[in-house]
Amino acid sequence: MTYIHDLLQKAALDRPNSLAIRNFDGTDFSYSQLLTAVTEAASVLRQCGTMPGDRVMVIGETSISMVSFVLAASQIDAWLIPVNARMSDAEIERIIIHAKPRTLVITEDSSPDAPRHRAHYDAQVLAGSFGQVSWANCFDSNPEPMADNPDDQVAVLIYTTGTTGDPKGVMLTHSNLVQAGLASARFRRMQPEDLIYCALPLTHVFGLATLLMSCLASGSALWYSNRFRPEHVLHALDNGVTVFPAVPQMHVALLHHARNIGRKSLDSETLRYTSSGAAPLDRAVKREAEAFYGIALQNGYGMTETSAGISGTDIGFGDNDISVGKPIEEISLKLSGALKNP
Repeated sequence: MTYIHDLLQKAALDRPNSLAIRNFDGTDFSYSQLLTAVTEAASVLRQCGTMPGDRVMVIGETSISMVSFVLAASQIDAWLIPVNARMSDAEIERIIIHAKPRTLVITEDSSPDAPRHRAHYDAQVLAGSFGQVSWANCFDSNPEPMADNPDDQVAVLIYTTGTTGDPKGVMLTHSNLVQAGLASARFRRMQPEDLIYCALPLTHVFGLATLLMSCLASGSALWYSNRFRPEHVLHALDNGVTVFPAVPQMHVALLHHARNIGRKSLDSETLRYTSSGAAPLDRAVKREAEAFYGIALQNGYGMTETSAGISGTDIGFGDNDISVGKPIEEISLKLSGALKNP
């Protein structure tokens, strides 16, 4: 398995009628429907004149339309540049000048900022099984050469400020993202029956690699929210979610919302795994979160420039440890039985 869209094709072959994505608007997509949407999105990119090796910028927020074009770029061997629609025109222009994308795609149905971007780039609106988007060609086609080894082929050019303040374009290969997905799925013991709640942006490596790729790798389902809303999270946790990864600020906001409505505990019959990442975890937040969820809150660490998941914890309920744990690959291999004596 070489490319990230291969994960989808395998899941669609194995589990065509199983839920793949529950969109933020409540629409469900099976794996076969998701594959249809991705294939249709790939056809749109080709009609826009996008060639293998070209760069495709997708401006949007987490949704079925954004997932479709993320994986469509893989289908046509283009480099994906995911950009959050909430960024300012000036911030996006800086990335465009540096990355020189051939095609821009704006997810119209998932972001209230879409009309502003559509007008700025004079983009054309179109609709399909992937939802409604708008598109515009930016630079002339200037394809990057294909890598000699398919494992080294770039899948995503993801921009991160890191600690320098200047955007950096990080080149992540298909192999990097596929392996991150497989390791994350093993580490979280993900099964096809799992329903993972995600309010994390697909423009961040946490949402893109740790969640989307692990979901595709395990054949499980993602419940998407285009923007974080504590009341929506609580509704989802009350209605079948089994896995809930988030950043510490999301856990804090959810706990605050629960207190405001007089909710002391979740009492979920399905939630089996929750975790924190992308920022330091405060010990008091960990204790309060575990008391509310009724299960252990795991912690992890990743780095866009290397891998979405570098280390993580696999600890029990009430453990006071707020470290980011041990290497994920080591733990996940042990869980799978491939590593006997770590």
